[in-house]
Amino acid sequence: MTAMEHEITGPVNLCAPDGTVAPEAIGWAKHPHWTCNLKGRFGRKKKWDYWCFMGEKQLFSVTVAHVDYIGLIGAYMLDYESGHLAECGAVRPFPRTPQMPETTFGTSAAHYGKTHYEQQFGEHGGTILFTAPNCEGRPLTAEIEVSIPSVQETLNVVVPWANDTFQHTSKQLPLACEGEVRWGNDVWKFDRDSAFGVRDFGRGIWPISTRWNWAALSERQGEDTVGVNLGGQWTDGTGATENGLMINGKFFPIADRVVFDCDKRDFSKPWRLHSPGSDAVDLELVPFHDKHSRVNLGLLRTGVHQCFGHFCGTIRAGGHTAELQHALGWAEEHWARW
Repeated sequence: MTAMEHEITGPVNLCAPDGTVAPEAIGWAKHPHWTCNLKGRFGRKKKWDYWCFMGEKQLFSVTVAHVDYIGLIGAYMLDYESGHLAECGAVRPFPRTPQMPETTFGTSAAHYGKTHYEQQFGEHGGTILFTAPNCEGRPLTAEIEVSIPSVQETLNVVVPWANDTFQHTSKQLPLACEGEVRWGNDVWKFDRDSAFGVRDFGRGIWPISTRWNWAALSERQGEDTVGVNLGGQWTDGTGATENGLMINGKFFPIADRVVFDCDKRDFSKPWRLHSPGSDAVDLELVPFHDKHSRVNLGLLRTGVHQCFGHFCGTIRAGGHTAELQHALGWAEEHWARW
């Protein structure tokens, strides 16, 4: 039985008593049933929450992470028309905070100098707060409220590379969100009628080096709301995928492998995302911004091209077909040695 054949419908611990992945935890679910009881394996444990809030004209993203030997809180903002990107954040070696909750519900906070992050999140949503004293010479404050209807389903899966290396990911989108970001005298507002939220909740024991693709996109089509999450490379050979279609709060998994074709010399050129051997996924992304960054903190080194743009094409899952015309989102190529 592969991970995508086993649907989990009730509470389960991610790890066995010895810290390896629990066999009964390997599978997928429409709700985040896992308790991520990671222990031991210093330097291999990776925990994060990544949020991205995409409005009609701008986006705001914030991340909090604890990877054993480094803690990170950071944010970035992008204005679509001007292409201006502003980033700020703080890191701390061998941190005691943030204390990352074992489930997708809970509170986490980190205060690194004057840079602060707080997250209060429950079954029906919560609040994300971020403040930084200097983001390109201006103070930054953000407060975003996220709402989750009780009927909303999400993409949740455990990806097992081996008994002692594995990842639980919960991709939650498209989320209703509203709030504002104040950057000096500029105020960016996000309202639930025109903005989408995306959450990437991750907890796992990772190998030293990994390369992955990720795409997330959302679109309103009349009275319908469509969301898509796709992944590539990192799940190959595991029997799991993080591929799925969301329509009006209902989640439909896609077991097919997805390939991200892009020009590695110029990531700003159009991408093609497709499922070889099936018609489940056939999308084109036309980027309007390539967020390219590298991080070298000694033990932690990463590189990413996160290309924001619009998708068109077809997604098929669970007997449903979504024809996307101008879906806002991103696709990324990411590598990490950590």
